[in-house]
Amino acid sequence: MAKDKKKKNKAEHKAKVAEKNERKALKAEKKQKKKKGKSKDESDSEEEDIEAILDAFKARQEAEFKITEEVCSEPPTRRANATLVVNPLNASELILFGGEFHNGKTTEFYNDLYRYNTDKNEWRKITSPNSPGPRSSHQMAVMPNGTMFLFGGEFASKNEKTFYHYKDFWQFSVVSNAWEKLELKVKPSPRSGHRMVVWKHFVVLFGGFYDTYVQTKYMEDVWVFDTLEYKWHKIEFPELGGNRPSARSGCQLMVHKDHVILYGGYSKQFVKGEKTKGVVHTDLWALKMSTDLKALKWEKRKKMGFYPGPRAGATMAMWKDRAVLFGGVHDEDINDEVMVSTCYNDMYVYNMEANKWYSMSLRAKKKPKKPKKPKTPVQQNDDDDDESDVDDETLAARAAAEAAAAEAAAAAEAAAEAERLREEMLNTPRPRFNTTMAVARNTLYLYGGILDVDGAEYTLEDFWSLNLDKLDEWKCLVQCDLGQWEGSDDEDDDDEDEDGEDGDEDDEEDEAYRREQEEEEAKIAAARKHREEEMRRMLELQQNLPKPNEVLRDYYARTSAYWLQIALEQEEIMGHGKALRRDAFELAKEKYTEYLPILEELRQMDVELQEAAAEERSAKEAAKEAMMSRNRR
Repeated sequence: MAKDKKKKNKAEHKAKVAEKNERKALKAEKKQKKKKGKSKDESDSEEEDIEAILDAFKARQEAEFKITEEVCSEPPTRRANATLVVNPLNASELILFGGEFHNGKTTEFYNDLYRYNTDKNEWRKITSPNSPGPRSSHQMAVMPNGTMFLFGGEFASKNEKTFYHYKDFWQFSVVSNAWEKLELKVKPSPRSGHRMVVWKHFVVLFGGFYDTYVQTKYMEDVWVFDTLEYKWHKIEFPELGGNRPSARSGCQLMVHKDHVILYGGYSKQFVKGEKTKGVVHTDLWALKMSTDLKALKWEKRKKMGFYPGPRAGATMAMWKDRAVLFGGVHDEDINDEVMVSTCYNDMYVYNMEANKWYSMSLRAKKKPKKPKKPKTPVQQNDDDDDESDVDDETLAARAAAEAAAAEAAAAAEAAAEAERLREEMLNTPRPRFNTTMAVARNTLYLYGGILDVDGAEYTLEDFWSLNLDKLDEWKCLVQCDLGQWEGSDDEDDDDEDEDGEDGDEDDEEDEAYRREQEEEEAKIAAARKHREEEMRRMLELQQNLPKPNEVLRDYYARTSAYWLQIALEQEEIMGHGKALRRDAFELAKEKYTEYLPILEELRQMDVELQEAAAEERSAKEAAKEAMMSRNRR
């Protein structure tokens, strides 16, 4: 009976366990279904969120890469150190990018891009948020397929207190007007004033400089960018006793057959103990090119023909197998304080095939031939008459008349030539440097630049063209005045005060603060000078006291007789000979030690005055050299 009861309890337990497991399974199934439903809802929500994110990203990207093109009613603003190149897919179009404008007080840098149609005389401005930053003294290299490469350049704050050199590398499509920044690990260091040209599928870069206003470094390295591999290569040359161009910026690079030709440039020589000196290079080099980049080699060329004189900031443009040079500036130091700058507007052409320079000038216009007047019967009869029938008085009168007529004709011809030269000067671009030039369909185009007038450097905005086949006349496409130079010296400040011109309130506050600071500094300097004079006077009145910069040994040698006398007069000192001299020296040493703080103060004042004078000279030289670095590239 007990056994049956045990079996019954066991069966009931199994039934309860099975029922419990069934309930758990149902609960788990419901939970799983609920979880699946929730997961499905979340998945749908995530898909909706992803779509929204992608739409927002697409909108931002479209805004970032949106390109606008507008016809300009006005040409680009005045600028220098920009780039002007010819569209390789359309020879009637020029492309202008970047540049800078300096008015003597502030500097503006640009990153705008213009396309100029030479047939329509029309400027179009291309804008895109995805563009290189504002810069000048950069370089553009143009490939035949319509791709342009940009590297480097410089930027500065408006007051030029902060300075920056770029090392970014961009490509621009003349078809789509789209910029693309190329992120490459290996590339040239930051620089401006370098030069780039295209040889086959390579972009060749040379030189440039890096300037922080504290240190200036000029470069002589050569880099080659392979447009097939999209990779930069630094060219290493064997050391052959300096058989290569020295470091420089602002040189000219040209391509002829299998050579990249280098001419001129600017750099500074740093001589220990002396101020830096600007050097204008006039040498000529050729880099023998090869698709094997390890085989590149420099060769120095001899200058032949009528070549230009020393100058910086000249510009050259390729034309057939020649290169045309325009302008430049030559600086001459009259003394440590005065420098005279001469700008040029002359032209030279370098024949790369013949390795020869020529002066280039406009051809004189042909004068129309005057038809000869037929002789009258009287004149014919006079000519036929026998000279013997004419008396001496008539012959003399005739000779005088002929001489007067010849003189009048010569005077008229000279006046006409003077008028022609005057018109040619008026219808010729002003002298300038750091201009932009390009040759399109045998026509030279020239835009902007800098004109130095007595130290004031005016940035220009005029635009000119010249047919190089005809060389008959310059055509002014855009005129300009010199503009306003806001740099000031003492005379300019006096004139402004007399004119009573009001400035901004901020300028007035700054000027008042500056005057207050100068007055305070003047008071401090006067007090220090008075203190110094008092101390010197006190020392000079007492000849037996130490003098500035006098060491103890020299002091005792100068005043030993005085201290020996003092030693003898003192009652407690009764020694003679060496003992007397020793005691006299101890007395001198005691007095010297007493006055040592005064001597040290005087010495420190002298050091501070010398340092202040050196800093002032250094600041003047740095300001001058900084402007030279900016404009003599």
